[in-house]
Amino acid sequence: MKKYILLSILAISTTLHIHAQRSQLIAVLNHDGTNTTYYGSSALQEANEAAADGDIITLSGGIFLPVNLSKAITIRGAGMSHNDSTNIHRTQISVTIADSTSNLSIENLWIEDLTNTGKALAHVRFFKVGTYGLNVYEGSNVILINCIIQNTLFCADNATVSVFNSVIYFPHADTVNSSAYYCNCLISFPYDGSHSRTHNTRECNQSYTVFENCVIYDYREGFWEFAFEETITAHHNVGRGADLFSRVFDNTNTTLSYDDFLSIFGGNAWYEGYNDANTYRLTDAAAATYLGSDGTQVGIYGGLFPFDSKAHHPVITKADIARHDDNGKLKVMIEVSSYE
Repeated sequence: MKKYILLSILAISTTLHIHAQRSQLIAVLNHDGTNTTYYGSSALQEANEAAADGDIITLSGGIFLPVNLSKAITIRGAGMSHNDSTNIHRTQISVTIADSTSNLSIENLWIEDLTNTGKALAHVRFFKVGTYGLNVYEGSNVILINCIIQNTLFCADNATVSVFNSVIYFPHADTVNSSAYYCNCLISFPYDGSHSRTHNTRECNQSYTVFENCVIYDYREGFWEFAFEETITAHHNVGRGADLFSRVFDNTNTTLSYDDFLSIFGGNAWYEGYNDANTYRLTDAAAATYLGSDGTQVGIYGGLFPFDSKAHHPVITKADIARHDDNGKLKVMIEVSSYE
């Protein structure tokens, strides 16, 4: 479904006209039902500067300049990856999240560089977001839904992180005082040859960690093989690694050999590293066989929030900036598409 919005904007200066003509980058700030549009690579910065708590900023696809975030706002992009069927390009931003930021929501985009300053983040949500890594520092409360973390998701002392239907390539905890909940996730524990066995058993072994309905891959074998500690709660998971669930007192977990684990994904070795082409889908047979606690398939397509990387809201796909008309106005055509 497509809608076309024709805007007549009074041309303030020739410079503005030329700048708008050259740019397809758009940020739309919604404040109390009123929309204000910003153009160019600095559009996100300008919209964020003007935003108040509770506002929504919607971004087109493209790469925006870095921005510092500290307000209780929602930022929505066109998607975390390029969509070939609709020719919608992903939205890419780099952000620094300030200390004690609360009620921030980042949705439907790729974060190229994510920095938070080592302090607590109160009720920050990432929805359909891809990034290289995320540090959840002391006192933070963070939720991830339908996300892809290519490298480390780090959970610090006294931090809380809840992760639903996401792909996490290396969950890591520094202490036993954190709280982490992984539900219907795909998780890969890498091996780089540098970790001691003691360190291996601490990587995700906070006292209050729960793994439910997840698919978990461990690269290590033999002496180096990973095993969850008794403090972990793990149930209705499928894992590769003979010792993975050996210390967990729950018989609802299933351990597979390497070949069997690979076969449930139809030969797609997603755990070897992120690739835009990965779908992370179980085969039909595996989806019908390996069921979670709620009766749906384990992994990211079961549970409460089945994985879908497409934007859940109408997205800005195109902006045509025309020359001045006979009345001296600048005409802007913004094309908005929504997924059926």
